[in-house]
Amino acid sequence: MVRWIADLFKDRSQPDEIAVVEAADQVLNAAIDQAKATLDVFWTKFDAGEADRFQLKAGLTTPNGAIEHVWLTVSGRQDGRIVGRLGNQPVDLVDLNIGDEVQVDLNRVSDWAYIKEGRLYGAFTQRAMLDRADPRTRRQIEAVLSPNPLETDA
Repeated sequence: MVRWIADLFKDRSQPDEIAVVEAADQVLNAAIDQAKATLDVFWTKFDAGEADRFQLKAGLTTPNGAIEHVWLTVSGRQDGRIVGRLGNQPVDLVDLNIGDEVQVDLNRVSDWAYIKEGRLYGAFTQRAMLDRADPRTRRQIEAVLSPNPLETDA
């Protein structure tokens, strides 16, 4: 499952929009590969504190063996693990709730994003899936998306 990054900006009283995608989805997998290939950009910005908010998406294994992708608001790294708080309410991760602090292996990262000067950078999976979003969600995402996933200095 993939959570729309628009969840970062919406009223939390509204239910999360989710998108169920096949593991073999080529467009989504290409976006994940691009996010992983540029993850050093995220960490450079994070380490320098060059943005307002830093989030990573990680694929966590559910009790039934599926993978649920959730956004984490990152507070740091420790021993090869991401430390952060869940940015959205999981569906199938029954022991976790939005706001819970978690530690996740770095190899579980499937996307990254940061907000700088009101623009959203990264968000490769959201960019790849924009055409699948409902019109309201698409407008929300497009309103904050930077023209390119990487800043010109990256």
